[in-house]
Amino acid sequence: MRIVRFLTFQDAKHVLSAHSTFRLSSIAYYWRKGLEPNSPTGDTQENALNIKERGVAALKLELWAATLLSCWTIQENDEISRADWKIFNNCEQGIAIVSTVDRMVNFLSNLRVKILDDGWCFKHGTVKYYEENDRPPLVDTSDLWLGKRKCYQKQREYRFAFMKESPPEKLHSIVFYVDDPKNYVQKIYFGPKTNEEQRRELLADAIDAELEPCIQNFCQEACET
Repeated sequence: MRIVRFLTFQDAKHVLSAHSTFRLSSIAYYWRKGLEPNSPTGDTQENALNIKERGVAALKLELWAATLLSCWTIQENDEISRADWKIFNNCEQGIAIVSTVDRMVNFLSNLRVKILDDGWCFKHGTVKYYEENDRPPLVDTSDLWLGKRKCYQKQREYRFAFMKESPPEKLHSIVFYVDDPKNYVQKIYFGPKTNEEQRRELLADAIDAELEPCIQNFCQEACET
């Protein structure tokens, strides 16, 4: 399965670098982002299921575990559409990294061996979107990291998660250096609103990261018209 990670211009420069980095974001990070006005990336109900009946809270379940996430968008077509570039804020002037589920599983499995201790459980899967007013069938609390409210369904998320029995608010996101980003990067597309100066700057960064062969559209439109 092909998946895409959309990055802003500034975040792209951290990946396209001789000292390329990769970020695993904590649930606490998404909680904080969810408090920002009109934030498409944050959700104050991550790792929780809150169901309402007739506008009144009827069911609340929580996964009380430290959780680190890498969130991607499932690529439905061969090309990245203009609508896809608008899913997240400010990414039209950034890049899209295309990978596959298999590549990411191998990449993150090696990460656990090198960086995280044995107490971390690694899982991955497609996010399931639910209506807050619909009571779901029997729910496994340990799978709540794969649930999001239906208002986020345009993100078409595929998630990779590391979980550990620890209070979630105590955990900060982890940023680590990647020796060879080609282990997970398959293709790179420049956003449709990147100008020539930005593309040249990102190209120079990609050369430093030895990712230049992954770039697909330096001299052409970044998406379908």
